[in-house]
Amino acid sequence: MDVRPKLGITVDPQVYSRVFAAAVEDRVSVSAGMTQAARKALLVRDGLKPVAEWAQEHGPFTDVDLAAARRRVSAQLGRSDRVGSGRVGMTVLYDSGVLDAAYRSDL
Repeated sequence: MDVRPKLGITVDPQVYSRVFAAAVEDRVSVSAGMTQAARKALLVRDGLKPVAEWAQEHGPFTDVDLAAARRRVSAQLGRSDRVGSGRVGMTVLYDSGVLDAAYRSDL
C-alpha cells in the first residue's frame, strides 16, 4: 500500500481560484495539480542551481550569451519558433563542457 504524506498549505485567494480552475480544466484533483506544479517548480529550481554556480564563477550571462543559448536550444528541440516566449521554465544543457541556458515555454 502506497502511503502518501499529506501537506496542509495556505494560499492567496487568487491562487486558490486559479488552482481550482486549473484542476477542473485538466480533469485532475487539486492534489494532483499541486503535485504537478511542485514538480515543475522543483525542476526549475534544480536547473537554476548550476546556472547560478556558473555565473558566480564566470560572471553573469550577457544578452549575447542568452541569445546564442536560445538559438542552440531551439535547434536542439527542432523548433524554429523563439524559445522563451512563455518564460515558464529554464532548460540547462551541458554539451562538451559548455553550459547553455534558455527559457522554455513547454516545461
